[in-house]
Amino acid sequence: MHRVDAAQEAVQKAFAWLDRSYQADQSLLLFADDAWLNQLLLFRFRDQFPELSRKWQATVDERVAQIKQMTFADVADHGGQTLHDRIYFADQLMAVVMLAHLLCRYEPTGADTARLLAKTEQLFATYETQVRHSGFLYQYMYAYNLKKCGLPVPAYFQLTESYAGLPREVAFLFQAYYYTHILFADAEMLEIPSMPAEPYRHVLAFIRQHADSVMAHNLHDLISEFAICMALCNLHDDELYHRLLDHLLAHQSAEGNWQHPTYDLRIMRHCAYLSSIALLEVSTRSVTTR
Repeated sequence: MHRVDAAQEAVQKAFAWLDRSYQADQSLLLFADDAWLNQLLLFRFRDQFPELSRKWQATVDERVAQIKQMTFADVADHGGQTLHDRIYFADQLMAVVMLAHLLCRYEPTGADTARLLAKTEQLFATYETQVRHSGFLYQYMYAYNLKKCGLPVPAYFQLTESYAGLPREVAFLFQAYYYTHILFADAEMLEIPSMPAEPYRHVLAFIRQHADSVMAHNLHDLISEFAICMALCNLHDDELYHRLLDHLLAHQSAEGNWQHPTYDLRIMRHCAYLSSIALLEVSTRSVTTR
């Protein structure tokens, strides 16, 4: 099967699985992920896939309406001291600032937006100690979203790259997510269609160094992010880019999702969305070049 046909079939299966696996009582970060990943799909493919875009836009509109009704009263640190506890709370706070950013895009002057921005500022003030210990990656992404909301970045943020104190495996994952999100952020979460490769030589070098290991461990979220970064830098003819895509096509399950070592639903949905973005890129080039 031609790669374009295989990619389109894989994306159809992935979207069907995403529809089936959606849970109304999902975690706050899963909710924020779903909202923003549909927005990324719109940014990247609105013009090429108008029918799909109507569905993505309807999903984002529904999420925005839900955000306006949310109080975020359950976002609180319960005093856990383990790394898992710290990451869980950091994820909750990340979800709040991501949702504030999305609401600012759709209703920048609305009363609900002002209320959520005030809540966001209050959370960062209340939990300064916890945010200080959240680590570089979280503070980098907090800062990105706060700036997009027009909110000040707290002076106590440490924005110098560091993974001190983290287990080796976690440190690697955080470093990988940081490098891919440099490009994602500079491309305005894929709203900018392409970026020059030269300023991102260090990102691309990291991808080339670690791509085989990431594929060997079936880290499909990172495999997809690596492929998307290479596409953003117009490396569509690169041998590694094609290997990343072929790995995604070869490892999709019969149900339509991609497995992940964590077997966590949020991560698996994240993988399915990101893999779909990476594979839709193949169809996009077919649409735009034929």
